[in-house]
Amino acid sequence: ITYRQAEELDPGTFTWPYFQAMLLAKRNEPENAIVAMDRAISLDPKYVPAWLLKGTWFIDLGRFDDAKDAYDEAARLGAGSPAIAGSARILLLEERPSEAAKLLEPLSETMQHPHLYRMLGKAYRALGRADDARIAFARGRRDEPLRWRDPIQSQKVDYIGGFGGRLIHAENALKAGAYEDALALLEQLREIRPDDPALLSHLSLAYLRTGDTEKALSTILEGFERHPEYYYFHVNVAGLYREQGKIDDALRHLQRAIEINPNQAEGHEQLGRMLLLQGHYDEALASLEKAINHGVNDPVAALHSGGLIEGSRENWNAAIHYFERAVEIDVSFTMGHIYLGRCLAEAKRFDEAKRVLDWAEKLGTHPSELASARMRVSVLEAA
Repeated sequence: ITYRQAEELDPGTFTWPYFQAMLLAKRNEPENAIVAMDRAISLDPKYVPAWLLKGTWFIDLGRFDDAKDAYDEAARLGAGSPAIAGSARILLLEERPSEAAKLLEPLSETMQHPHLYRMLGKAYRALGRADDARIAFARGRRDEPLRWRDPIQSQKVDYIGGFGGRLIHAENALKAGAYEDALALLEQLREIRPDDPALLSHLSLAYLRTGDTEKALSTILEGFERHPEYYYFHVNVAGLYREQGKIDDALRHLQRAIEINPNQAEGHEQLGRMLLLQGHYDEALASLEKAINHGVNDPVAALHSGGLIEGSRENWNAAIHYFERAVEIDVSFTMGHIYLGRCLAEAKRFDEAKRVLDWAEKLGTHPSELASARMRVSVLEAA
């Protein structure tokens, strides 16, 4: 049965035209999607996501005035940031970057979302503010769409076919920060396949993200009984043990994870950070480099840790190399620039140090650390 047929059989239910509208949009039929959404809105005119979606589809059709009206209505109903972002998108498409930037600057500062930073970068680029655009694009380098809560859409999980499809949905919910939704679904899936290692790994993470550390640990330990060689159990339990101060247990599991799969980055990264805290600098550097070479999720953090190690040993050129690699990936990383500036000064490269710290000042964060670094440069230069 199709959504349209369901609507004919049950014409007073909001869900059917709403789902039909989203299906039509996925088929690249925005005009028909809007028609279906209008039928849904006639049944519940206060459902915010419906107005946000209409705004998106009007933009796809180039009907900017209609899109603005939809976002204004969403804002009136309390949509908040998604409605503001939608209005800013319209302003960018209408080549009004200055007005778009005025909306996006406070919003991106508050939410710190990659999608908003990318939009702000486009506004700055159109305004000729090249440095500001570089910073904004760097802050938005993660490819993460702007999402909003949609309780009706969440109901569709009940119709996702198969264990695998629902598990992927739960994993995506975890990535999106919808931890409670993910937990509810994972607990349902556990009744179907209580021994599945991927399920237990995600479930442990969901417990951890919702503040239940005890259940997170017990779930992982239960998984070990059934799958003692599952890589992510070792990595995840190491993190839990580290938080509890059980360093030896954490190290043992990380080393076992690396034995199981030496080509995965997570184990090397965690091991590097723990060895760093213990003062085992050479071993920490080796682990961090392996993590970087194997494609760690956050290479900037790993490179920064490497720079801190070499800086603590006064290996200034080596430290400079690490920090330069970090800020090359993320030009918006203020502390990376500050540490780079300090190391350059220690290496008597004062003009470079000052240029780097000038850039750090432009980023507008960590003013006390920046002031301290400038003072250190002055002292070293005067010596």
